[in-house]
Amino acid sequence: MAMKSLQRCRANSGSTCCIKKITDAVDESGFEKIVNAKSSREAWQILEKVYKGDNHVKQVRLQTLKDEFESLRLESR
Repeated sequence: MAMKSLQRCRANSGSTCCIKKITDAVDESGFEKIVNAKSSREAWQILEKVYKGDNHVKQVRLQTLKDEFESLRLESR
């Protein structure tokens, strides 16, 4: 579904439609980062740079939560 939407964007007005899709998809803090982008490519590159380490942060947070859960489980025994 997202791929068809992207293809329609490219076929229609190109960057204008795509940047609208990107701005619609991000939260307020993401929007603030890309509000001055001139093209969808620029907006995407900004978001990519900002959230590049995001996966690592999520993995570390997940491991921390797993450890906390295990600790609580052991305490309840």
